[in-house]
Amino acid sequence: MKKSLLWTIWGSALFIMIFLTGAIALAEENDEFAMPAGSGTAAAPAEAKTSDAFAPAEAKPGDASPPPANLDESEQVEVLSGSHKFTPGNESKDPFKPLVVKKVILPPAPTPISKPSGRSGPPLPPPPKPIQLFVSGVCGNENERLAMIMFENKPYVVSKDMVVDGKFKIVDILPDRLVIYSNKEQMRRTFPIGGGKR
Repeated sequence: MKKSLLWTIWGSALFIMIFLTGAIALAEENDEFAMPAGSGTAAAPAEAKTSDAFAPAEAKPGDASPPPANLDESEQVEVLSGSHKFTPGNESKDPFKPLVVKKVILPPAPTPISKPSGRSGPPLPPPPKPIQLFVSGVCGNENERLAMIMFENKPYVVSKDMVVDGKFKIVDILPDRLVIYSNKEQMRRTFPIGGGKR
């Protein structure tokens, strides 16, 4: 009991010391909360700080005189901006001009193709007939599935990545549908269970 009481008092004293140290540091940093002159730390007047901030390091010939110290910060900025005007001497040295300019070259306009009045070649072949199959069912799980299909009146049990008669490849077997890739049509087709044509 005595030890816990001593630890509590010691911790409270340490916390108060840390808090006061932070408050003093904050007061020295912000002159609004500066401590009075008799409290041990002397606060510098605000005018001296602002005048030191705008005082030049070295007086160079040709430099304008610094603004008076009795002005507040916004007035000093106006005085400085009025005495140091930007005069563009060389327009070729524009700081906002991009160094690299991308040239856009437009392609030539396409020439219109005139259609000949008469036939000028053999007729185009008809598009290939779409594959027709019937999905009877799907069995298995996510690791491996099999599908029962009817294709050209022949029953097949197919698995993923299997090629059927060189005409199509099984791309994926999902729980409710079969996805194939037709070699003749050069496209994918999807057949739901019980869908498609026999």
